[in-house]
Amino acid sequence: MSARRYATLALLLAIGCHDEPAIPGGACVGDCWTDEPSTPLDAGSIRPDAGTFVLLDDAGAHDAAADDIDAGALDAGARDAGARDAGARDAGPPRDAGARDAAPRDAGPVARDGGAYPDAGAAIVPRGTYGFTRRTVAPIPTNAELTHIAIAPDGRSMIVSERYDRLHVIALPAETYVRAVVLPKVAGESLAIAGMRYAGSRIVIAATAYAGGGTSGRIFRTGPQGEGVEAVGPAFSGVSYESVDGHPSTAGHVVIAGRTSGALRIYSMDPEGSAAVLEGQAPIAAGCQDAAPVLDGLGRASLVYACGMNGGAVGEFDGATFQYGPATTNTSHVASRPQRDYALFVNWSAGRLLRYEAGTFTVGSAAPELGSIDLWDLAFSDDGQRALITGEMIQGTAQLREYRDRAYSTNGISDVSIPNFDAAPWSGANGVVLWEAAWRPGSDCGYVVGGCGTAGCQRGYLVAFEVLNGRPCP
Repeated sequence: MSARRYATLALLLAIGCHDEPAIPGGACVGDCWTDEPSTPLDAGSIRPDAGTFVLLDDAGAHDAAADDIDAGALDAGARDAGARDAGARDAGPPRDAGARDAAPRDAGPVARDGGAYPDAGAAIVPRGTYGFTRRTVAPIPTNAELTHIAIAPDGRSMIVSERYDRLHVIALPAETYVRAVVLPKVAGESLAIAGMRYAGSRIVIAATAYAGGGTSGRIFRTGPQGEGVEAVGPAFSGVSYESVDGHPSTAGHVVIAGRTSGALRIYSMDPEGSAAVLEGQAPIAAGCQDAAPVLDGLGRASLVYACGMNGGAVGEFDGATFQYGPATTNTSHVASRPQRDYALFVNWSAGRLLRYEAGTFTVGSAAPELGSIDLWDLAFSDDGQRALITGEMIQGTAQLREYRDRAYSTNGISDVSIPNFDAAPWSGANGVVLWEAAWRPGSDCGYVVGGCGTAGCQRGYLVAFEVLNGRPCP
């Protein structure tokens, strides 16, 4: 299914009914894949009002010269804006399957941000050999698309969201169901869930209400097990919330990236407080979808942001001033390493992994190639040594990549995709996306959520993963 058709159907779902019948899930078997042996996601496919995408920056206050545009980007004239089929894709330059990095590190840990992290002088961790297993947790329907995931800092529970209105709390490690969290709303609204985060004794949830052609940003919170859901503060009319992350300078607080027509907004919130506070806003032509905390070039707490709707942009916000980054194409998601020394962006329309480190952006042909334009988001392990990049199912393969700290090169990135995803136990179909990953604390394992939610593709996935040659899973 083309991204444009997916966006249209997502819009219909946004204004319609989203109650879905429960389909009992059967037992699933595991699947392992190593690095040995889509279409790119239209921004409209994840947000009902996204519209189509363009491959070059829209005109705006921060636009740069055309010759600064990512050299690896697709020619805007070569493709219909948003219309792509599921046919053959250029997988990019071949990877050297024989290349391996140094043996596992033996250097002692050093304390950073209250945790134990490997010394910067230690060896790069070896390429991961990944095992993937589909999980079913009753009563979550196997046709309910799952879009976001967060794991508690103590590793004892996780929360996963459906695209609209409803979340599920699951106890770990037993993977037993705790409760459903149904967000309160008024009749006729659809609440598109933008993300959630464990913060102190709370879970903070950001969502966007769609009703009558308008939008409003909503924030909710619950107890640590999803109990006692409540709305926080007023709804912000005309705002679409897009992501939730940790605050760059205030421990326990969160930041929420929001957007209006032609502008990025950054909000902060005390999880125990009564409302979110607008920290700053900036005119940006492309629709922004993510922000992450990171240290700037002077070692100060800052944020970087990613924009991938109807164009592309990256930049930095230090709490007072926005600095526009170099020109790039559709870049929807960013994640910072737990040490916050750098952040990585998935530039999906060019299939590259961008970076911000010490005040400098790496974009265009200087950024490593991912070997696919069907990748979307990424998440770091808690020690910052690995990141899993998630994406779309294309020609029966669910696109996944592994990045390892200090292996920032095309050859350093490993293809850990799941083959035969269109066969049992996965039963994938065109339109399936693995939206988001989360790692369990203290280990090299975690979960990926995904699926699809159109009339022709109704799937939901909770996928457990483990790096078989990494830190053991509890």
